[in-house]
This record gives sequence, C-alpha cells and structure tokens, in this order.
Amino acid sequence: MYLNTQSKELQEKKHTASLETQNQSNMVIKWLRLSNTVMEASSTLFAMFNSLFDGAPVDIMQMLDARERRAHTQQQLLEQFNPCVLVSITLNIPGPVKNSEAITTVFASVISELDEALQSFEKLHQEDFSPQTGMEFYRVLRADALHVKRACTEFEEGHPLGRLLDIDVVEMAGDTPTPISRTALGMSPRRCFICNEEAKVCARSRKHTVPEMQEHIARIVAAYTSIERP
Repeated sequence: MYLNTQSKELQEKKHTASLETQNQSNMVIKWLRLSNTVMEASSTLFAMFNSLFDGAPVDIMQMLDARERRAHTQQQLLEQFNPCVLVSITLNIPGPVKNSEAITTVFASVISELDEALQSFEKLHQEDFSPQTGMEFYRVLRADALHVKRACTEFEEGHPLGRLLDIDVVEMAGDTPTPISRTALGMSPRRCFICNEEAKVCARSRKHTVPEMQEHIARIVAAYTSIERP
C-alpha cells in the first residue's frame, strides 16, 4: 500500500513536471516567434529607412533656388491657362536628402491616387519634376477653387501618406497668384504627422528631431507599401 502511494505520487510529480516543461517550451516558442516578428519588422524598417534616404543631400541655397523656381512655374502656368486653378504639390521630407529612387517610386503612386481623387475636375495641363531638391507636381484645372481645395485637403487627411504632401491650391487674384487657405473652408490648420499638434507650432519649436521624423516616415511608408492594391 505504501509503495503504491509512493508510486502514484511519483507519477503525479512526473506528470506535473512534464506539464511545466511543456508550458516552458510553449513560452519559449512564443517568445522566439515574437522575437522573429520584431526582428523582421526592425529589418524591414531599417531597409526602408536606408532606401528612402539613399539620395544626394542638398543645401539651403539649393532649396531656396528651388522655391524661387516653383514660384516662377506657378506664375507662368496661372497666366498661361487663366482662368484656372493650379494644384502645386511638393513633399514634406525632413533632412538634407529630399529625393531618392524609393521616394520617387512611392510618391509617384501616391500622386496617381491624388489624380484619381481630382478626376471629376477638368484637367487642362500637368507637369511632373523630380529634381534632387524634391519632387514637384503641377495640375492645372478648370474648376471652383474651393471645391478643389476641399478635395485636396480631404486627400491629405485621409490618405496614409497624405500629411507628407504639401498641396497648394492657387488661383489668380488680379495679377497675383493667391493660395486658398484651409480656413477658407472653415478647417483647422495642418497637423503634425507625428504628434497631431499644429504642424507650424511643431516646426517653429523644432519639437521633433530630423532622425525621429525620418524614422516615422520610414515606418508609415513601409506600412503603406505592404498593402496589396489592385
């Protein structure tokens, strides 16, 4: 009787030990799977970061020249097709690298989606440029400026990468190119693509570092490019 009791207790201990071992093994397997998932995500993010910002750096003088050239292009297009509405698009890419092969590929796709959002408006002309200082897109439309501004703003707010676009909707007021503001639609100012505060406030205070903004861009671009599209 005593031996039977001991044997039964030993069997129960072995069974308990076996269950504990199995549970530990399951926990290790789960941890390894989680670690692999994290490592794969980190590897994807690292690769996207390197791909996006693998381009020629530009300096402040080049950026100022590009801004002046854009103003000239806007004036020229507005005068040439007047009366019209001009949609002028650039990218919000922080840091010295403003363009790369990956940036060009990704945002060419984004602009195609914007073109679809604007297809209800009559298009008179379009021009696309991809200099080192950043991609530039121009769409000349015959439409009501406020309607175009609303469509562009809704795209900025609704698209996964919309806040990385700087979309100006411009029309001529006399002889002067005049941008349509968000406040003309009763809308709030643009929001920061990281913290959702007012973008101008974050920019003025330099709330976010360039590496922080670049990492966030790499993260949301990686998420966007992982989505299967028809």
